[in-house]
Amino acid sequence: MLEITSLSSETCLGVDFAAIYRSSSLYETNKELAKRLSSPPIGAKPLEFHTQFAQNGWGQFKACLWKQYWSYWRSPSYNLMRFAFLIISSLCFGALYWNQGTNL
Repeated sequence: MLEITSLSSETCLGVDFAAIYRSSSLYETNKELAKRLSSPPIGAKPLEFHTQFAQNGWGQFKACLWKQYWSYWRSPSYNLMRFAFLIISSLCFGALYWNQGTNL
C-alpha cells in the first residue's frame, strides 16, 4: 500500500491522497475519536503508580542484558567476522612466539 500512495505515484496519477483523506468522512471520524479518547472519562480516578519505574534497577538490568544477548546472536555477520579475526590473530601470535617458550 505504501508504494501506491508514494509521492511518485501521486505525481503519475495526478492525485493528492492527503487532500482526499482530509476531505473524507473517515478523517472526521478519526479526528473525533482521537479527541474523545485523549481525555479521561468523567468520574475516572487519575492514574497512580506506586513506583517511578515499571521495574527496579535489577529487573531493568536483566531486561537490557537479555535484549543485548539476543541482538548479539542475531547478527551472524558480526560473529563470523569476530571468529575470523580470532583465527587470524591466533595464527599471527602463534607464528610470532613459535619456539620462544624456552628462551626466557
